[in-house]
Amino acid sequence: MAFKRLTPIEVAERLAEKTGLAVEQVKALLTAQAELAYANADHGFAIPGIGVFRRESRPGRTMVMQFGPKKGQEITVPPKRTLKFRVSRIAMDMALGSPQAMPDLFKIVPLAEFKFSSEATELGDPSIFLREIVPSPATARDGSPSIQTVYELPNLSVPSGRIMGCDPLTGGGRPFARTLPPGSYPLGLVIAKLGDDERVALAILRLSEAPVAKWEPAALQSNEPAAMRRGDQVGYGVDSGTGCLCDASIWQLIEGGSSPGGHRDH
Repeated sequence: MAFKRLTPIEVAERLAEKTGLAVEQVKALLTAQAELAYANADHGFAIPGIGVFRRESRPGRTMVMQFGPKKGQEITVPPKRTLKFRVSRIAMDMALGSPQAMPDLFKIVPLAEFKFSSEATELGDPSIFLREIVPSPATARDGSPSIQTVYELPNLSVPSGRIMGCDPLTGGGRPFARTLPPGSYPLGLVIAKLGDDERVALAILRLSEAPVAKWEPAALQSNEPAAMRRGDQVGYGVDSGTGCLCDASIWQLIEGGSSPGGHRDH
């Protein structure tokens, strides 16, 4: 038996039945969600239990035609803005897997579940690593001291010279605009403890042994500095609560990978 796709009003009516809200209230919520998605598309907008909606900009480039009437000619491809949607892992598990109970879509995974691999080495004197990053001891809002523990991780291999920051479980990242010589770079992770709270504070990728001269935002490849306004935020979403640094060419392989069943592996 074939089932037809629900219309927008039918979706609102079904949601009203499930939640006990009036249909007009559900329509207002869905409209507000759509408005938020459009306004936050540049940074990625997560729809709980469904996926992430994102707007991306592709820079202009030149290319040589390999076939057709213009074979051998160099053409210019103008910049382009596109929309992408990445299905969440929960959605794939629920829609493609065996029937199971609906998970908590708003659960925050505590840091206690995070484990370092045996390749992570705790540094005995974190101040040596942190003094250029945090000039004075960090404190909580109530003034209590923060204890930082620094772990030296295996070097990050950057064969393409382009680094990406992204959420590996939801994707949609873009390379940073500034490139660097291909090679291997030291990577560190700082864990901050404020009373009973312990969390990852920051990751630091060292590109040089020279002292820090100044700080500036790491613009993404598609961000035009001239178009950026004061107060603009440049970064990437961490909708799954996970962030990573990787070589851009590696991420292209991850995005292009698929499982035998036809959907992406995460």
